[in-house]
Amino acid sequence: MTPTMRRTLAVLAAVAVAFGAAAARVSSSGRADLETAAQSRSAGLRDTAADFYARAARWYLPGNGVQADALAALSDMAREAGTAGDSAFALRAWREVRGAVLGTRWLTVTAPEELREANGEIARLTAAEDRALRGDAALTQAAHLALLERDLAPSPLLSAVAVLLFAAWIGILVRGGVRGVLPDGTVRWRVLGAHVGASLVVLALWLVAVGFA
Repeated sequence: MTPTMRRTLAVLAAVAVAFGAAAARVSSSGRADLETAAQSRSAGLRDTAADFYARAARWYLPGNGVQADALAALSDMAREAGTAGDSAFALRAWREVRGAVLGTRWLTVTAPEELREANGEIARLTAAEDRALRGDAALTQAAHLALLERDLAPSPLLSAVAVLLFAAWIGILVRGGVRGVLPDGTVRWRVLGAHVGASLVVLALWLVAVGFA
């Protein structure tokens, strides 16, 4: 194996370790918040449980299951409150579901069924509140639902572009480190500088794509 290949593998291994550490952090934090929420709910601390379920639902990692468990618990608490006539807490819990799903959307919405149910319940409850406050001038349930469903999803095209730009940014940095620093420690400043400049341009484009997605 050549020195260049060894350095490339070392850099890739470092990137993999960094991503693995981030994934472990997301998973462990989500599980901890989920456990705290369950304990709070068992103890009758409903508001605290809702807070921690909402936090757990935002620790999204594909295949992890933390968000699904947290959203299911929040939805269950919302239904219980609705059955008991506590519309204020039911509305809060459904809003936590909606906020968590929208806060973790990426190329697509992570939990479309949960979002659809939350939007419908929020529209129903807010329409009832609106009628109590404004009477005939209140918005209908359909009008509230239309507002909730407006412009929810990010642009799939721009999201895909953002992902590709991020991957390109990482690739340029890795290539710059491999080609800009020789095995004996000699720094090829021109090569390294060119890669750093290119990476900054790609990073700026990525930020723009994320902003418009």
